Amino acid sequence: GAIAEEALRRCAISFGETVVLYGLGLLGLLAGQIAAAAGYYVIGLDVDERRLALARELGMIDVHDPSGIDVVELVRSRTAGFGADAVVLGVVTPSSEPLSLALEMSRQHARVVGLGVFGMTLERDLLSDRSVIRSIAYGPGRYDPAYEENNIDYPIGIVRWTENRNAQHVIRLMAEGRLRTEPLARRFPAADAPAAYDLLRSPERPPTIQLAWEG
Repeated sequence: GAIAEEALRRCAISFGETVVLYGLGLLGLLAGQIAAAAGYYVIGLDVDERRLALARELGMIDVHDPSGIDVVELVRSRTAGFGADAVVLGVVTPSSEPLSLALEMSRQHARVVGLGVFGMTLERDLLSDRSVIRSIAYGPGRYDPAYEENNIDYPIGIVRWTENRNAQHVIRLMAEGRLRTEPLARRFPAADAPAAYDLLRSPERPPTIQLAWEG
């Protein structure tokens, strides 16, 4: 949840603006709910119909399979012709096509936030007035030994949303019922962990699994 939230923060957008979530795996499905709670308009894209159905169940109504449709025109039709204010690119592919499409569907001076793993070969013109940035895990503090190992916090007046504060906010959204996680996981007894991990490697994999220790 904190990883999804940090990706949205890296978009640097405000309520009333439009974010495209290109890839609706576990992080995309969490990000869609967090974005809606923040007052963003969300457009979801994924080639897996099961993920699209789950996104709709979680309240994301504007979700589509990008194969076979003009996604650039779709996004422009939702944004008065301007394009998205930000795109969170959460796909895993060696192809650079998703990144090119993300830039094409973005408005002038928009941000494409790299959350997944994808090809980075681009035409120079696509970067003329748009930005591509990476999202770093849970947020500021990640990979800093002073923060993570020695418990030295960043002052809130300097860094409002650290990895810990992002996690706290995610827990608050869950407690308030605005972030649903129960549809995202298949639950297994811990003793069945091998079968659970086999499922994650299969074409029928759910967004994630949950291991339960009983007693």
